[in-house]
Amino acid sequence: MAQNETLYIPFLTKVARIEPKSLAQNEPKYPNVDNSVALKTAEAFYNTLFDKTILEALQDAMVHSENTKDQNIYIMYGLHFTKLKKGSSIENSKNEVTIGLLRSLETWKGNLSRSNDHSIKENIQDLINWNVALILKKYREELLEIVGKDKVIEIFKKHLRQKKKIK
Repeated sequence: MAQNETLYIPFLTKVARIEPKSLAQNEPKYPNVDNSVALKTAEAFYNTLFDKTILEALQDAMVHSENTKDQNIYIMYGLHFTKLKKGSSIENSKNEVTIGLLRSLETWKGNLSRSNDHSIKENIQDLINWNVALILKKYREELLEIVGKDKVIEIFKKHLRQKKKIK
């Protein structure tokens, strides 16, 4: 990390902003967030995140905020039993995301064909466009690997024809 670079550590509903100068002086940049508590809590949370449920990791990490002004300030949204697992590889994870996006794309296309309301069709088309843009921007190589070049061309020709029908 460069000497003057700011480090941001995301943590559920809190974000600790840690600047090297404030760390050295032990003075938080924002007085309403104790950076040392946020840092310790975030590190403990992320160090156990793949070994426990998200709630268990949070509960274990909260020990760092006990008896401080930041006690009980972290909130978890979502299912309490959610657990993350490590992927076998980056390539495999990218392929799984690409397949998920393709499934989402097909689902929205099916919803589009069944809808009779023009405003709903426009909203669905926006979601289809988002999926397509994301696939093309971030997962192009995986898409080519999964479905092949000819199928990619066919998918996007169909997408363009469908887009023209709505307008």
